[in-house]
Amino acid sequence: KTCTAHCLILCFFLFMATTDAMEIIPWWKKKRDKDKAAKEAIAGSEGGGAASAIKAASTITKSGKSKKHKGKDSKYNALPDDISLPNKFGGETFSGKGHNPATSAPEFPKWACSEDRIQKESRIIRPTDTNLLDIDGKPIHAHGGGFLAPHQGGGSNKRWWWYGETSKGNPKGAGVNAYSSSDLLHWKHEGLMINQKTLVGKLRQLKSSSAFDVIRNNQSAVVIVERPKVIYCPKTSKYVMWFHLDHKQTKKPHYHWRLVAVATSDHPNGPFHLHHAFHPAGLPSLDVSLYQLPADDTNGNKAHEAFLIRAIDNKYIGSSKLREDFLDVESTDVTILTAGRREAPVVFRSNGIYRLLVTETDGWTPTALHLLNGTKGLSGGEASKAGNRKNGVINGKVATFSEARSPTPPNVKSSYDSQVTSIIQHCDGLGRPYYIYVGDRWNVGPGKKGIEHAGYVMLPLSTPNNKPVSLQWRSAWDLYDPWNLNVK
Repeated sequence: KTCTAHCLILCFFLFMATTDAMEIIPWWKKKRDKDKAAKEAIAGSEGGGAASAIKAASTITKSGKSKKHKGKDSKYNALPDDISLPNKFGGETFSGKGHNPATSAPEFPKWACSEDRIQKESRIIRPTDTNLLDIDGKPIHAHGGGFLAPHQGGGSNKRWWWYGETSKGNPKGAGVNAYSSSDLLHWKHEGLMINQKTLVGKLRQLKSSSAFDVIRNNQSAVVIVERPKVIYCPKTSKYVMWFHLDHKQTKKPHYHWRLVAVATSDHPNGPFHLHHAFHPAGLPSLDVSLYQLPADDTNGNKAHEAFLIRAIDNKYIGSSKLREDFLDVESTDVTILTAGRREAPVVFRSNGIYRLLVTETDGWTPTALHLLNGTKGLSGGEASKAGNRKNGVINGKVATFSEARSPTPPNVKSSYDSQVTSIIQHCDGLGRPYYIYVGDRWNVGPGKKGIEHAGYVMLPLSTPNNKPVSLQWRSAWDLYDPWNLNVK
């Protein structure tokens, strides 16, 4: 009997070793599938309750529960034929259809796809006009913002940082907020980096411009702070913030200072201290952006060089190289990237080409997204010097960037009801690089007060070789599987 029992046990284990035991034991299989489904549900949701930011991209009700988003975004759900290639790479086939990442070549610093940045969990983003929430369940106010990526800070920074304007529609509270995240999903409010009271007080002390007389003589005066961008300076080990600084007046033009301000901090979470406010290269400037070359730049440029990109009096988009300390422009030379009334400039680089995204000027109303390409870089080609100006405006120079096809489909005239503010460098779950478009949705609520509820749009940006840059509407997409079109 003992021998028979031992033989039966041996046969059972041999059978288990050569057969999918999960398939012959139904309850076991069900438990496995149930546990797997539960884990996927958690991974695909907030991972932390109503505190999630980007995951809260589905509409949030007062009860904290999400509901299926309906409305104006549904008109963007149809996708064109140019993203119908099967998505295969390294022997792994992604579900759904999309661009082939193997032919896509964003140019990234080496840290962007290092092993500690690769995550396998599914993370779903649902672009809507709803305010995103921080981990305390409060709306994120980081409008016109910019992002500082992990390891951009001498290796000490391990988090994502999102800097942006505080709540719109409240000029007395105008300043710069900062949020941090380890995964681009759950955002912690780090507080005010620039606040109205301190900023106005510092400006009153500056003797560099008579423009500040208007706030020296008015104790209740407020200033406008827009489009803050932060980069790390390796020479000084400082975090440097640039932003558009202005003063509101009742008569047109709405902006009459048209200054750029610079502030610095020893840490990404501040505090930031105002250094100065001025007209870069002597030119009135409005919407500003920064572009910093990666450490492993292959275009023959000096690593970590940085450039100021801005709308010059809303007549041109110009580029100026920054000094090594990033506190001022290097000279009065300005490279004209594109002429015409454009704003919200953002630069990135892919496939050896510099790309410039801009929009038209129409107040808070969303307009078409324009893409321009440049092969000579941000300081090559024709440049304007101080002697070639009339009334502070550049004259007689040819733009160095050329207009390309808009990344959005021809029927989309409003950048998906958004205005570009930043391009994020990211990697999918297999370490393959891609870009994320971030735009502001300024007019969310009804009437003039809609600006107070401004929200955001985040979408994957495709940059394939020998094909146009493409930004397609996705009602839902996976941060670590961005080209999977079957995400719900």
